[in-house]
Amino acid sequence: MAEEELKCIAEYVEEKSKGKVADFRPNILMLGLPPPDYVLRTVFNVHTNDFEQTLLLSAVTFVR
Repeated sequence: MAEEELKCIAEYVEEKSKGKVADFRPNILMLGLPPPDYVLRTVFNVHTNDFEQTLLLSAVTFVR
């Protein structure tokens, strides 16, 4: 999802530089945030007690 959002942002910037400005519509699933900001917001919202388990789970998911 993040890669697709970054691609959409790049396409918007390219169209804007050509003068073909269309309204940019951010991804509502990511709360309208850029991918790095969304990940940071999500990590900050994890409760302290669950943080270790979250990191362990994300490491396993990343390896797959």
